[in-house]
Amino acid sequence: MRYILSLLVGIALMFAFAHLPALAQEATEPATAHGAPTPEKIQQIISGLSEAERVALTRLLEVIAAENPTAAVQAKSEPEIVENIKSIWQSYQAYLTKNLASIPITLGGLAQSMSAIFSGRGVAGNFWFVGSFLLALAIGAAAEFAATKAIQSRRDRFRQVEATNLVGMLKVVGLRLFFGVFGLATFMLVALVAVRLLIDEPTDAFLASTFVLIVIAITRLMATFLRLMLAPDQPGLRLVSTDDWTARFVYRSFVGLTLFIAIGLYLFGVMSRFGIEGGETLRFWVGLLGYVSLIYITWRARKGLTSIIKGDDENLTPGLERMAAWWPMISIAILVAQYAAAQIALSSGNVAFSPAVGASTLALIVLLPFMDTMLRGVIKHLVPPMQGEGPVAEAAYHETRHSFARIGRVVLLAIVILVIARLWGISFQSIAATGVGARFGSKIISAIIVLVLGYLIWEVVNLRINRLLAKDRPAGTVEDHSEGEGGGSGKTRFATVLPLLQIVLQFAIVTITVLLALSQLGVNITPLLAGAGVFGLAIGFGAQTLVKDVVSGIFFLLDDAFRIGEFIDIGGTMGSVEKISVRSLQLRHPNGPVHIIPYGEIAKLTNNSRDYVIVKLKFTVPFETDLEKVRKIFKKIGQEMMENPEYAASFIQPFKSQGVADVNDIGIVIRGKFMTKPDAQWLVRKEIYSRVQRAFEENGIQFARKEVRVQIPGMDERKDLTEKQKQEITKAATIAVTANAD
Repeated sequence: MRYILSLLVGIALMFAFAHLPALAQEATEPATAHGAPTPEKIQQIISGLSEAERVALTRLLEVIAAENPTAAVQAKSEPEIVENIKSIWQSYQAYLTKNLASIPITLGGLAQSMSAIFSGRGVAGNFWFVGSFLLALAIGAAAEFAATKAIQSRRDRFRQVEATNLVGMLKVVGLRLFFGVFGLATFMLVALVAVRLLIDEPTDAFLASTFVLIVIAITRLMATFLRLMLAPDQPGLRLVSTDDWTARFVYRSFVGLTLFIAIGLYLFGVMSRFGIEGGETLRFWVGLLGYVSLIYITWRARKGLTSIIKGDDENLTPGLERMAAWWPMISIAILVAQYAAAQIALSSGNVAFSPAVGASTLALIVLLPFMDTMLRGVIKHLVPPMQGEGPVAEAAYHETRHSFARIGRVVLLAIVILVIARLWGISFQSIAATGVGARFGSKIISAIIVLVLGYLIWEVVNLRINRLLAKDRPAGTVEDHSEGEGGGSGKTRFATVLPLLQIVLQFAIVTITVLLALSQLGVNITPLLAGAGVFGLAIGFGAQTLVKDVVSGIFFLLDDAFRIGEFIDIGGTMGSVEKISVRSLQLRHPNGPVHIIPYGEIAKLTNNSRDYVIVKLKFTVPFETDLEKVRKIFKKIGQEMMENPEYAASFIQPFKSQGVADVNDIGIVIRGKFMTKPDAQWLVRKEIYSRVQRAFEENGIQFARKEVRVQIPGMDERKDLTEKQKQEITKAATIAVTANAD
């Protein structure tokens, strides 16, 4: 609080020193601009002159203008808006100077108010008045304690209730609000009755009951509401997402500020009751200190306020994140602008301006993001849980929540606009029915209604499509290029077709909405429709290839020829379907390049990602290998991999031997086969190769390789060849083999 007091004293001294010369001049020169005749007074004086006197006055003004032409030209050259700004600024300076000069009067008025409260009774009478008032408060507090004790058991049972859904959440919040208001209502009712019974004198009863209704009631109501929202000492009951420091700081600051304003309102009422001067100046300074305190609280708690606006939603849109980060600064700007507008209106003598209306409008605008946070909390319980699996379903589920939030924001914003219009006495029906509204107002309002309805239809379409996508359950694992070469099972047909259908519907909604809005504004849309028809015919005749691509794409999608994520082969061009548009599709090759293929150019398409994948592996072993032993090795490897949780889910049929596939001049070709889900074959194949190699090595089986055998008749019987002779024989055999190979 010492920082707030230092800031406020500094501002007061700044204003005081800035206006000391004006105050001194006002004290020494009683006839100033403030005593100048008003325009109404001048008009009254002129209307009382005769015709001859008016002519003489006109000539006199012309002579003065001729003697001082610079001032006349300067006065005429200033635009009207500049004159208005100068007039407003001068009025505000006079208003501020008046309130600065009236500080002693206000302090004296406060002293008179305190004297008026306690004068006329004597010492014994004041003791009786204060004692009776304190006794009434004690009776109210005792009644509140007894009422709270009576429902203590129910409150304990209520604290064990968990809010698992929207109904449970509303029940918990409603009960917490009831328990918080119940004790306060009991205190207020009993205390006011006790005041009426213990204090007979009307003025004393007014002073006591007004203190209870304004100071105690307003402060405790604010404390009850803040405890409900922030729960500064019980983080588990907190309705907003923020840290403990922010919750405690905001709670204590707002309760203290409410108490300060409530005391100011009470003293203003007392001064009005006893006819004491200085009430308007008191209201000015209480308002200024209140606004400065609000700005200080907002600045100190800006990080916590940002976290409150974000809530506990982990999938915020970029726009909402930016709004949450900037809203404390925006709130401060709104506070400054609203205070300046209110002071300008009051200093200009605008009796139609109501500070209560301005404060209510300010509260609605500043609290709008926090209402949005509460709205998103309610929507979190309204949206059913995600029924599908995979990234498509997850993204659609989050987009569903965003659609609900956007629809709720439209309704919330409409309610806030209607409430603000009601506060300021604005009637949309009167705008549309009378005056200028008879020509333009009704058309503009109708066009706005059409645009709002079109936007709501847009959101409903998005909501419905995302609800369907949120149920998406892909048949297998979507393609992952980190372990394989393509061929994933891809997304479902819904996940492939619905996004394209969504684009078409959005385009249709935007077109129809804009045309209807233009027709409501009085624009003849018949030429636009005719032009669109001619444009469509021109495209149909002049871009036959485009039409062929679009029509071919429609039939491909109807035939379910491919889906997003599937690995397809189009005339030798292979890749995974990455994107589908109205005219073409994009294929991502396993090596990275992207192929864009128009639908009209697809003559034949091979889909490698439907249902299952059969992989056949070939192994060449020497002629003397025991084939039955190899078969048992393959069977054992297949059984072990089926029992391994890492690979079991990928198999449809285990790895097994298919016997001899071929015999060549190197050895015997043995083939093995397995069946997996799409995109799982690459990892399984790599593991099978590794296991077969280890199993062959453990069992003394070697893979066949190309070799040259040289056989010399009688070579086996001769044991007397030297090493040199062997090398010469090997060299001669190598030359002979090379010659035959050539």
